[in-house]
Amino acid sequence: MNESKNRPDRRLLIVGTGGLAREAAQAAAYENQSRRRWGRIELVGENPSVVGSRVGGWLVTECDESLRTVSQGVDVLLGIGTPAIRHRIAATLADIDHIHFVNLVSSRAVLDQNRVSLGFGTIVMPGCQFTCDIQVGDHCYFNLNVTVGHDTVIHSHVMVNPGANISGRVVVGEGVLIGTGAQILERRTIGQGAVVGAGAVVVHDVPPGVTVVGVPARNLRVVDG
Repeated sequence: MNESKNRPDRRLLIVGTGGLAREAAQAAAYENQSRRRWGRIELVGENPSVVGSRVGGWLVTECDESLRTVSQGVDVLLGIGTPAIRHRIAATLADIDHIHFVNLVSSRAVLDQNRVSLGFGTIVMPGCQFTCDIQVGDHCYFNLNVTVGHDTVIHSHVMVNPGANISGRVVVGEGVLIGTGAQILERRTIGQGAVVGAGAVVVHDVPPGVTVVGVPARNLRVVDG
């Protein structure tokens, strides 16, 4: 689903009502002040009981079920922090003609879109810094003050929490979760579905589905054992 054209009468719907969704809505509202992309920014709740309510000042106008049947085209972002859930929701909404996944790149981030390839549905929050020749898949979320180095490849549905640093020539597999303040050294590969714990320093490749913690990062089972 390609980026829609800027239209001031268009709605941006952010799926989720938790803190991450509200932060995304706040970032979108800030960008909307200078470049009017949307007439309204609203949230999507999990079930019909929350429709019409406000969460942190944001109006919930749709639920998961009604989002699939809205009568007019809408722009959509995922405000969910768990990669597997992000993937599942994105899959259920794929190929619905009236849903357009857009990118939200903060004007307070450093990212040259001529040198960084973004898929769709990706959020880049304030303070992030991307260097050059970086490839990013779909539906990724880069929280506050993340850095990404040259020639790095980040696959889809990746969640990077605040203050994490990803060095050059790193490969991050699909559905990876990188914790707050984690450090990934150059040329490392993080396998699909892996979790890098908060503050971990990755000095070796991480196999798919493994959780690593500590300095240097080690398999959680080894640390616990």
